Amino acid sequence: RWLTGWRDITSPTNERTTLSSIVPRSACGDTFLLLASPLSAVFEAALLANLNAFVLDYSTRQKIGGIHLKFHYFRQLPILSPPAYRCCTQWHPSDSVAAWLLPRVLELTYTAHDLMPFARDLGYDGPPFAWDEERRFRLRCELDAAFFHLYGIGRDDAEYIMETFPIVKRKDLAAHGRYRTKEQILRVYDAMQRAVESGVAYEGVEVSGEWRVASGERQRVASGRVASGERQRVGSERVGSGEGQRVGSERVASGEGQRVGSGEGQRVGSGRVGSERVASGEGDGGKEGGSAAEAFELVAPPARPAPRTKVGARISVKGKVGVVQAVQPIEGGWRYVVLFDGEEKARGLVDRKGG
Repeated sequence: RWLTGWRDITSPTNERTTLSSIVPRSACGDTFLLLASPLSAVFEAALLANLNAFVLDYSTRQKIGGIHLKFHYFRQLPILSPPAYRCCTQWHPSDSVAAWLLPRVLELTYTAHDLMPFARDLGYDGPPFAWDEERRFRLRCELDAAFFHLYGIGRDDAEYIMETFPIVKRKDLAAHGRYRTKEQILRVYDAMQRAVESGVAYEGVEVSGEWRVASGERQRVASGRVASGERQRVGSERVGSGEGQRVGSERVASGEGQRVGSGEGQRVGSGRVGSERVASGEGDGGKEGGSAAEAFELVAPPARPAPRTKVGARISVKGKVGVVQAVQPIEGGWRYVVLFDGEEKARGLVDRKGG
């Protein structure tokens, strides 16, 4: 009932290089290439945000040399794997990454009635969102800042990446007298970083609304509750863990060799969504675009001591020194994903109640 795709005609010297969108189901010419995914609507919404992020666009510009973004280029892009969206959002621990992204992607996408099927598949039964240019700008900047964090890009590198988009900068200078897009993204990036370090959830643009999910019950997505009657321990997900996540290669998060792209449309992920089951306990089972909202519920983490360290810190455990890749809340404590020096795979370490 709806399709995901991207514009084929592009250039590394354009304002933006990767331009992806959700469109109503219809015939498409070969200049709008389609992505046929077995994933649910929730993960396709997260994927859409990923494809339109500045950090991915920067990578695309390093790869293409002509004016076409064909499948053989697209399959090389460092797209985040589905399990990355099920882990806890570090700057808003009560949400998974998918739950945090979802209302923002929906509001930016669902602005006309012809995309109602997409909104319904995400569990939203309200009207299209009003087009508010300033609000849309702030939402896009939040998404871009979020993906800089998700890719592990430092602030200086994020600032450099933004400077590699001269047309965006030139238009901002003409309209506002300053590079407003970069300033806002870095402002949000800093706020998210403070939230990560302090443990106090990031509060940005207010997004929400009561969503009616597939079960017919009303749940608040913005508060981190997404359709289901079962509780999921987000912090216990194995994301970027001992399997060693190689973003941008044929092996993404699982050891299964996830192929991003093919010559037959586009296959993103696999029927198994990495090596994980989806949060409801069942695999995606190759759902088409008309699938219902992803069945999982996020709950606020229980009371726990403050984390002993943060992402990027070097720690020593039993004589081994490594770098913390992720800090995930679990019941009664924290789980650290650490890549030790001289090892290729990260390990998960649990710290419960200071033990």
